[in-house]
Amino acid sequence: MKSASAGVNRGDSNELQSTASQAAGVFRSIAARRARPELRNAIVVTAANIAYSHHIENFCCWMSRLGFRALLFSLDPEMHKYALAMTTKDRTVDEPLLYSYLWGTNIKKVAEWRTPAFHAITTAKLEVVLSLLRWQYDVLFVDADVALIRDPFPYLMWKNVDMAYSVNQICPHSDTFDVWKELRADEGNTGFYFIRSTSSTIRLYDLTIEEAKRYPNLDEQTIFWTFAKEEARLQARGAPPVVDLGYCHDFEFSGFVRSRRRKGEEQITIPYLDVKSHRFKTETSAHLLNNGLFSRYTHTKSTNHTGEIVVCPLDGCVFSVGALRGVSYRMLEDGLKLRGEMSAAIHANFMKGSVSKTAALKRHGLWLHAQDINGTKSCIPYKEKSYREVQMKL
Repeated sequence: MKSASAGVNRGDSNELQSTASQAAGVFRSIAARRARPELRNAIVVTAANIAYSHHIENFCCWMSRLGFRALLFSLDPEMHKYALAMTTKDRTVDEPLLYSYLWGTNIKKVAEWRTPAFHAITTAKLEVVLSLLRWQYDVLFVDADVALIRDPFPYLMWKNVDMAYSVNQICPHSDTFDVWKELRADEGNTGFYFIRSTSSTIRLYDLTIEEAKRYPNLDEQTIFWTFAKEEARLQARGAPPVVDLGYCHDFEFSGFVRSRRRKGEEQITIPYLDVKSHRFKTETSAHLLNNGLFSRYTHTKSTNHTGEIVVCPLDGCVFSVGALRGVSYRMLEDGLKLRGEMSAAIHANFMKGSVSKTAALKRHGLWLHAQDINGTKSCIPYKEKSYREVQMKL
């Protein structure tokens, strides 16, 4: 391993390329990889230091349940050693469930939110994704405190869409999410997202990491989305603008996307998700704006070339964020019933520290990792909740 500046070990690029190639293809079995050729260059990625080692154990239980394999960027040498020991003991199939690569920050404790240590760890998350994008891998980044209940890829991969991301909303009952709002509540979440490797996404990540150096007390999520929304600054620094579809769907570059609504622009007819009928309908953007379906901006910008970075928000109930606190879980269940849907991923965030996250996951039956009195580790079964047959009538 080669050492980088400030005592931080970033590893060796040849070793990273070799490790990434082993983790590519998402599935552990050769037959499953052959059945999903569209994922041949995709990698499931997470990152953690030794303070979250037990979360990595739980993360691996979810990976094993789906037949996935993942690449762990170990953020300190102890985590890397721990992960290698986990891999050595995993003899259930020929290929490992977890591949570890040392991307050291030398921070071994749980970092408090918006401290320099937290900044270093979260910026490392951007760096590891960029390293894989440069090797032309598409990345599904999943925080270690995410319960990945179902195969998410049918929700993530869309024609001409570069990034599908989870949102900072507690399972909304209407399609009001708008990433362009100044309010941080509608910020994209960097704990679960899928991004394709393109020259444009690589450039965006390069610039975002440069931007992160200016704000040592901020987290990478705030830095990323603040920068991504500033079109003038992106263009001034040679990056293409980010445009948002409003909901994920196959996209043709002659279509309209959600962007800032400028004075005097023509109102157009656009599709939107009606959650009561769980169907897409069409209506004028003026109607949607006036009725609060799009609270501030709307689909008014024509995108007709491939230089722009096209992104879309995932459904805030199917991919929930912060739903394990207080009454939020009831809101999640009601939202899933409303949609007649099932959870694909549940993120135990908006809570401080590893202990509170673990407790919340256990409380809702999302902690699968178990260890008996002899130290033998195993994964307990998960009983999936389906609301597809109990859709609420409102």
